Amino acid sequence: GGGGQGGGTKSNCVRAQGNYAYFTSSNGLYVVSISNPENPQNQGPVSGTSNLNLENLDLYGNILAVCAHDDGVLLYNISDAQNPSLVSTINTINAWATVIHDDIIYIGDDNDIRIYNISNLSSPTSIGTIETSNAVKDLAIENNLLYIALGSDGVNVYDITSTQNPLYLDNFNTNTMAHRIATFDNKLAISDWEDVDVLEWNGTSLLQVGYKNTGNRSMAIATKDE
Repeated sequence: GGGGQGGGTKSNCVRAQGNYAYFTSSNGLYVVSISNPENPQNQGPVSGTSNLNLENLDLYGNILAVCAHDDGVLLYNISDAQNPSLVSTINTINAWATVIHDDIIYIGDDNDIRIYNISNLSSPTSIGTIETSNAVKDLAIENNLLYIALGSDGVNVYDITSTQNPLYLDNFNTNTMAHRIATFDNKLAISDWEDVDVLEWNGTSLLQVGYKNTGNRSMAIATKDE
């Protein structure tokens, strides 16, 4: 809302863990205490981020990864949840999306997925790249399947059992523009601009198992349980 730090800025993405939520915005990274959900408390911006235009982010244990377009992917230690500490940066051309899975981070960098081992957070190691047909909008992982939202090219799914050699499985071309995605119950929910799609990998193909025309622009999506 207005007033105070962060007033009037556009929030792009949020992830929460425990009592804290982390918001990326058009002018930096913000930490918000949600220990009382009815009265969230803005803890203010993280130092050094106010001049950055930030997009997607992901959390895994004590690691927070934040996409900063051509300023790379910022890797923070959040063992002190209220005070993220910048440990290292992965250089990118235009990082829009990221997901962390065990010690591996996947980064949507324009038309590529860049894969790094971050077991040593201060020294990320490149282990591979997946080339895609369109600019990557979002990433999600469940059960060793990596889903990639590719805008007008729909969604790709890869088997990442071998992190060194991701195996392309299938594509589902959605109606409009696959934008944000989220997994639940072995399925994938997609905000597809003019509708919401639900897909499921059946071991052979990526199939549509649910559809809802929202009547308005679907910009993002979240899932919980069923």
